[in-house]
Amino acid sequence: MKKIVYTTDFSKNSVAALKYAVALGEVFNTDVIALHVATLSELKVTKRNNEKEARLALKAKLKEFCSENLDEDLSDLNLTVAVTVASSVTKGIMDFTRDMKIRMLIMGACGSGNFKDFFLGSSTKDMLEISPYPLLAVPPNYVFTGLKNVVYTTDFEQRDIINLKELLSLLDPEQPNLIILHVSDQDETMTNNLLEWFKKNLAEKVEYSDIEFKIIFSDNILKSLKENIEKLDADMVVMLERKPEAKKGGLFHRDLVKRMQSCIEVPLLSFNEKF
Repeated sequence: MKKIVYTTDFSKNSVAALKYAVALGEVFNTDVIALHVATLSELKVTKRNNEKEARLALKAKLKEFCSENLDEDLSDLNLTVAVTVASSVTKGIMDFTRDMKIRMLIMGACGSGNFKDFFLGSSTKDMLEISPYPLLAVPPNYVFTGLKNVVYTTDFEQRDIINLKELLSLLDPEQPNLIILHVSDQDETMTNNLLEWFKKNLAEKVEYSDIEFKIIFSDNILKSLKENIEKLDADMVVMLERKPEAKKGGLFHRDLVKRMQSCIEVPLLSFNEKF
């Protein structure tokens, strides 16, 4: 069974992600692991005599963090806690999950460091670059109420069809209404022809009835994207993190996922094009 791995730095910005992970674990009937990656300097701060004692102290802290914020005894939940030590959070996550079957990673959308001008915390941004698993960034204070409307932002590429097929498998059994959103600054005829090509190819690969398409023509792709996500009452937004050599133009040019200037209001699930 594939697991959900939630990571935390014990900050208040990661509490909503914790609650979301547990709620999603119940929906999917899957195990959830709460993971804290400790650096060597953090181990020293715990003021224990050796690394083993420091790990145990941090694990106790993690259990307390989860129990207090979930307002439940962990023994009543399908949740386990783990602490690993690494030179960086990203390395710790990758090493910890290397031999696991992972459904998705869940992290807080806003970090506790000096990167609050971006909607992603620094560790979450770094994981977007390297994660072989779908990564879900959950905004502070977001409350999971189900997955009725899921918005997938697309540039009408073959890779999107692969991701959509994986996404629908990932979100089963929720069966949400899937809205495929394309924001275009190109010619209307060209865009509509591309849409028809995409619909045809998608229908050959994906059998799903609750799909609707929405095209927005705008010169300001980022602004239009944010505005329409809100209008569509999205419960989750799905985007693609591109390879460094990917094309600059279009909806999914490199780093668009990280360019929002404030915390997003709904969870954002990212697929990495490299995997």
